[in-house]
Amino acid sequence: MVLIIDDYGHRKSSDFTEVVYRQYLGEIGQTDNGIVIVTSHLYDGVRSLILDLELNQSSSFLPDGKEDQ
Repeated sequence: MVLIIDDYGHRKSSDFTEVVYRQYLGEIGQTDNGIVIVTSHLYDGVRSLILDLELNQSSSFLPDGKEDQ
């Protein structure tokens, strides 16, 4: 079994989505407005089991800013 940790960035420009901000997007290889999701899953050579999915957020979106755990 293999543990895979991966990130997926999607370019997005919107005034309606709070978590869109300037960050590095590996899919396009540069910094732009977008969202990034980090996933972890197990792969046994046949199928994949998702363990966790986390939305990467700027500390400015968190209630306590950079002090938020």
